[in-house]
Amino acid sequence: MVAMARGGYLKTVNRSVHVDQPTLWRVDVVLAGEIDHAAVGDLNHALHQVARAAPREIHLDLAGVSFFSSAGITFLRQLAAVAEAHRAQLVGGEAPRCVAHPLALIDHQHLLARTA
Repeated sequence: MVAMARGGYLKTVNRSVHVDQPTLWRVDVVLAGEIDHAAVGDLNHALHQVARAAPREIHLDLAGVSFFSSAGITFLRQLAAVAEAHRAQLVGGEAPRCVAHPLALIDHQHLLARTA
């Protein structure tokens, strides 16, 4: 997505990091769009929200991710650490190829949430 700015073009960010707590013991984390270095602030904010909630289950939705960089891998490692610290179960569905492939290349498939 590109928007016109004074004197030139300004690239707008095509990403979404959303955290919701539908119940006291469950947190939903939804990532969509381009998860790259520009998303680090949003990803860190999401980690803090999940940690503060101290859930028993963390539901991770990566279905809408269109690009995934090392920032996303770092986020998944940190999210797994938060889950372990709170003895929470990390639950999710199938990850898109742009997420699964980089994780497979570095033998980090274990970071993908287990399917419920």
